[in-house]
Amino acid sequence: MKRLFILIFSITIYGCSHTADSSAGAAHQHDESSHEAEAGDDAQTFTIYTSTCELFAEAKPFVVGTTTTVLSHFTNLADFKPLTSAAITIKLTVNGKEYSQTIAIPEKNGIYHFTVTPDLSGQGQLVWIVERDGKSELFDAGLVRVFANEHEAEAFHAEHIPVDAIRFTKEQSWQVDFSTEWPCMEAIGEVIKTTARVEPAPTDEMVISAKTGGIVSFYSSKPLVLGQHVERGDKLLEIVSSGLANEDLSVRYAEAKSNFERAKSNYERILELSKSKVASEKELGIALNEYQNASSTYTNLKENFSASGQNVSSPIDGYVQDISVQNGEYVEAGQPVLTVFGSRFYVLNAGVQQKYFKSLEGLKTATVKQANGSYVGIDKFNGRIMSVGNSALAGNGYLIPVIIQVDATDGLVVGSFVELNLIAKSDSMLLTVPTLAILEEQGNYYVMVQLNPETFEKRQVQLGVSDGLRVEIRSGLLSTERVVTRGAVLVKLAQVSGKLDAHAGHVH
Repeated sequence: MKRLFILIFSITIYGCSHTADSSAGAAHQHDESSHEAEAGDDAQTFTIYTSTCELFAEAKPFVVGTTTTVLSHFTNLADFKPLTSAAITIKLTVNGKEYSQTIAIPEKNGIYHFTVTPDLSGQGQLVWIVERDGKSELFDAGLVRVFANEHEAEAFHAEHIPVDAIRFTKEQSWQVDFSTEWPCMEAIGEVIKTTARVEPAPTDEMVISAKTGGIVSFYSSKPLVLGQHVERGDKLLEIVSSGLANEDLSVRYAEAKSNFERAKSNYERILELSKSKVASEKELGIALNEYQNASSTYTNLKENFSASGQNVSSPIDGYVQDISVQNGEYVEAGQPVLTVFGSRFYVLNAGVQQKYFKSLEGLKTATVKQANGSYVGIDKFNGRIMSVGNSALAGNGYLIPVIIQVDATDGLVVGSFVELNLIAKSDSMLLTVPTLAILEEQGNYYVMVQLNPETFEKRQVQLGVSDGLRVEIRSGLLSTERVVTRGAVLVKLAQVSGKLDAHAGHVH
């Protein structure tokens, strides 16, 4: 919160200084760089996207014999941060003659200042070539005009920018969590909002029962508590049966050991006699059977019990979910004493109203609301819809059960409730944007439409259905208009600096 306040304060101060400079007829300063390339209100701009990078460039009209500075900003689309290292070449080709310049290292991250001095007029082609990581990318601005003189250039009219547009420079957007994207056509079916209880997966939950009657004894060196992480084989408690009239395990243990040793000795003796044909095969078989039975009984007691009682160990890696007994309590054989759940899978147990029964037949996926208020798809947790009930259960409030399995994650807590959007299949394609792109003011909804990568317009839109991740735009936005998807609120805060001066200069 403190960092957000500082950021908002910085944007406010920055905007106020911009307003003051503009009113005085001064140029707008992007940063503290000493390199200036004032574009003015006759600047031409170029915005080009590849699959990995955004180029935003500004320059005055090209005039024969005049050196024109082409201020170029390069942004990585993966994180919307500046391009830090690349050799970039600009080429202007007019009537077959090429004018080019290569800059190996930017003056500042993402910012390249190119200069072009054409000596031929007419239509030309302007391109940038980016070389990095052994690969080459071409940014083609298409045809541009080179004017014969300044008088002809005066006829050039830059793209109209609305007076209420919002300036948010590349240097500002590079410093914050920011991104833009085009709307896309996507199928969003009926969305059913409900809640679900987070539970351990049935295959990940183990109830540990007493194998003998006795007195429960917790280990004083390692107290047992709910939520405690345990590993397979960890000793959790002991059930002591020594001293009890009917449950003296030490006597059973001693008897099993004695029977095992006697059966072993007898088997070994008869085995030697059988080699000399003194003992028959039948006698050897009987001795072997007695030895194996005694060994099985003794081994079972030895692995699960001590001389005083049963050692209760965890059968899986996981967490202690329930402690059903108290220290010193008497338990019977077969009585549950502990429940341990694994940390591999969770189940989201949801209940849906009966009126949505038909919609559930086409259930496709779901989104889960996180603690920060945003939704994520269950595919992020390798989730899958395990089952959809075909009847309303009385024990479930007469709701139709929907069971979803997901990987265990820190964002989900066993026993808690989460909000779910269950999404049905749909054949209709809708114009959608991420829900993070939407701003709400007094019941009205807006998006920040990109006019160019440094200029934005606040646009009211009408919303339709939403699956929590994306929302339908019914009106107010075209599919060809790029919108701010992360950082929209920061662009909105830039409005406190006032509206954009259409005649403000652009200085680097």
